[in-house]
Amino acid sequence: MSIYEYFLIFLALIFCGYASWTDLKTQKIRNVCSLGLLYGGTLSQRGTAIKKQNRHCRGNLRSMQFLDAYLLHLRAFVDVRRFAEKWIVLNANSGLAGQIAEQLLVDTSIQVCQRLFTEPDGSFAEIPGGRPDPLRPENRGLTTSAVQQTGADLAVAWDADADRCFFFDETGAFVEGCYITALLAKKLLRQRGRGRVIFDPRAVWAVENAVVSGGGVPILSRCGHSFIKAGMRESKALFAGEASGHYYFRDNFYADNGMIPFLLMLEYLSVQGMSLAEAVNPLRVAYPVSGEINFSFETRCGMRDAVGVLKAAMHCWGESCIEAPIDGLSVRFPSASGSWRFNLRESNTEPLLRLNLETTADEKLLIEKTVKISEKLERIGGSRETKFRWEPEKFI
Repeated sequence: MSIYEYFLIFLALIFCGYASWTDLKTQKIRNVCSLGLLYGGTLSQRGTAIKKQNRHCRGNLRSMQFLDAYLLHLRAFVDVRRFAEKWIVLNANSGLAGQIAEQLLVDTSIQVCQRLFTEPDGSFAEIPGGRPDPLRPENRGLTTSAVQQTGADLAVAWDADADRCFFFDETGAFVEGCYITALLAKKLLRQRGRGRVIFDPRAVWAVENAVVSGGGVPILSRCGHSFIKAGMRESKALFAGEASGHYYFRDNFYADNGMIPFLLMLEYLSVQGMSLAEAVNPLRVAYPVSGEINFSFETRCGMRDAVGVLKAAMHCWGESCIEAPIDGLSVRFPSASGSWRFNLRESNTEPLLRLNLETTADEKLLIEKTVKISEKLERIGGSRETKFRWEPEKFI
């Protein structure tokens, strides 16, 4: 095996050690098992060959500099000499990201003006709510405040195992994953000329437009790393992005990685000579999104019934077009006065229904429809667990 293959196994085992809640730990164990299945045959074959050659052969112990190789691999995605001077905030959510990010920025013009939870702590005792997930609105407040207090150019946050990456602009506003996917697709397609880009059906319009206008081929996929990776290998896709903050790269073994988008966005903003808000705001205006809103139900049966009730009620909300059932219920409502769309799906990892809405250039319509569908779900037994982004910090 190559040094990178050894390093992937090493990282998977390390990350498992920092996964303390059940869903994440289960997922990481699956990843390690997958690695074992991938390499196990080769290893066992080699072992058999060695045994046949010399039954008394003993193994060797040697050390390898995995970290240096990993840093070189990450830096190969960008030219750090192109980085413009920027002040940034890092929030590693008590995982491993902070230590890797700091080393990636050595000898660059990027300066870290504030560090949040950059020391690994598997208890996550200091993290708001005890869950190191920047996708949850209650986890973003400290990062937003740090940007506003320091005057940073942007902030970057990761979940604990650093396979997801999230951005905050210079005002402290959270940047939705679909916008980052659109910007990264635009950058990578410009570099490569063409290619396929895979994304999930939660919020699609910003990404579709970026991919098509960049000469690429947009492909929708079911949410989840196993489906995205399989689709990328099958189509040889250049890049994939999920609204959840997972970003996958063909040149990274078709795997997701939280450090590569960090570097790519720094390079993109530096070369374009713009701030993150200047890059994202046109997308926010053209394609407003609700962000993911979670609803809990007492039973899985109740969740499935809720999807059926919503499907039956669609005629009340105007002329509609049901999309292919890639993941959950996706419906478009085309209109000359303002089109809108929603996706409602069961979570792959939690007993939740996840709702996402988007419109074409109409924030008022987005709020109206988001509230209307949310109220419908609550009337049929759902309990909303996520605040609307336009609500006060404490909504319950």
